[in-house]
Amino acid sequence: IIRDMRRPSSHYVTRGRIKFRYAQVLVNAVALVAIAGGCLAYFK
Repeated sequence: IIRDMRRPSSHYVTRGRIKFRYAQVLVNAVALVAIAGGCLAYFK
């Protein structure tokens, strides 16, 4: 019974981590685009 309860919870945690990683990658991409835009505007 304990094993059956552990598996779904661990699967849910890994799913949450994947979603968090995906969100982090999106935030990093937006930050890079913002920095690139700022540099272009600065050098222009």
